[in-house]
Amino acid sequence: MTRRLATPLSLLAGALLVAACSASGGASAAPSDATAPSVDPGSSPTPSLELVGPVTTPEEAWAAVVAAESRFADVQPLDPDMIGQSAWYEVEPASGVGAYIVTVTIGWGDCQAGCIEEHTWQYAVGPDGTVTLQSESGDEVPPDAFPDGAS
Repeated sequence: MTRRLATPLSLLAGALLVAACSASGGASAAPSDATAPSVDPGSSPTPSLELVGPVTTPEEAWAAVVAAESRFADVQPLDPDMIGQSAWYEVEPASGVGAYIVTVTIGWGDCQAGCIEEHTWQYAVGPDGTVTLQSESGDEVPPDAFPDGAS
C-alpha cells in the first residue's frame, strides 16, 4: 500500500517558506529545547518538522532525519555490494536549493534473498535543518525489524 502526502518539491517549498517566514521580522529561528514529535510507521504519515540547524552535507541531512526519528539511529547507508542488507538509507540533493531527499528502507523476512517485506520513508531536509516526511509506503513494520546496533 502506498500513501503519498504531496510532491516532494511542493512540500519542500512550503517548509522552506514557513522557515523563512518564521525567521523574518527579527525573530530568531533557533531550535527549541522541546522534543519534536516522531513519526509512527504504523500511522498515517503527517509532516514532522524539527529545526536542527544548518544542513550543508548529506551527512548532516541524515543526522537531521535521525534527530526527528530516533529509531533510524542504527540504520547504515546503502551498500550495493552487501548481500542481505535489511535496513539502509540514501541521501540525494534536492533541486539545487541546498536541500536533500533522504530515503530510509527497512526490510525483513529472508533478506538474504532480497527481503520479503519492506517499508520506505522519504524525507525532505531543508538547508535550515527542517525535516518533512514526504511519503511513506510498504508493509507495517514490526518493532524488531529496526536495527539495534547489533548488526
